[in-house]
Amino acid sequence: MNAELLVESRQILPITRRRVGDFDLWVRAEEVARQWDLEVTEPILVGDEYELGPLVAHGHTPGWILDVGAHIGAFTLRAKHHWPEARVVAVEPDPDSAALLRRNVGALPGVEILEAALVGRGDLPQARLRQAGRFNADHNAAASSVEEVNAPLTERYPAATAVVPAMGIVELLERRGKPEIDLLKLDCEGAEAEILEALAGAGYLSRVGWIRGEWHHFPTIPRIEAALAATHVYNVHRDEAPWGAFIAHRRDP
Repeated sequence: MNAELLVESRQILPITRRRVGDFDLWVRAEEVARQWDLEVTEPILVGDEYELGPLVAHGHTPGWILDVGAHIGAFTLRAKHHWPEARVVAVEPDPDSAALLRRNVGALPGVEILEAALVGRGDLPQARLRQAGRFNADHNAAASSVEEVNAPLTERYPAATAVVPAMGIVELLERRGKPEIDLLKLDCEGAEAEILEALAGAGYLSRVGWIRGEWHHFPTIPRIEAALAATHVYNVHRDEAPWGAFIAHRRDP
C-alpha cells in the first residue's frame, strides 16, 4: 500500500467551534465542509435521527455502546448525554474526522476512540480509504468509505486517497473481553452488512441488544435482513435513494 497516502491524510484541516442544539461541537472551518458537518450532526443532536428517545422513555440504560462510523462524535455525545455511565467505543477511520472526534468526545469519561476501519473480515490489517470530505467535490466527510468494502458494491467507486488501520468486528470485541453490546450504531458507508454477517457467523449477534443503523447500496439490504432474521426484530426503511435507516432489537429469549 502507498505510505504517501497515509502521510497526506494526516494534514489536519482548519476547525472552528459551533453550538449545535445543546452541544458545543468542533467542526471543519472551510465553508462547504462546515455545512456538511452541521447537516450530519444536527439531525442527531437537535433531532433524534437514531431514535434513542424511545429507549430513554422506556427506562433502558445501555451499559456498553459501540459507535461505528462515529464521524466527529455527534452520536457518542448524544448517547453520553442520555446515559452518562455508559462505556462507549467510538470507531472512525477518517484521520481528519477522528481528530475532531477526539476533540469533541475524547475527554468524556468512559469513551474510547478507535481510529480504524471496522469491517467484518478478520484478515485485513490495513484498508484503503476514500476521504470524501477532502478530495471530492461534495466535501461530505461523513461519507468516507473503504475500498475493500465498497468496490464490490458499486461500479463507480472512486480511487482511495489514504491507507488506514483496519480491524474486524469480532477481533475488536475479543480484545475487550467479549462484552454484551447493549446498543450498536452502524453508519459505515457499506460495511454495515458484512459487520452484521460477521457477528451472526460468530454467534455474537444474539448478544447485541438494540441496533440503530444506516444502510448503503441496495445489494446490502437482503444481507442485513438475512443476518438479523434469526436474532432480531427489524425494520429497514427503503426509498429511491441508495441509502436509508434501519433499526432492530433483540428477540425475547
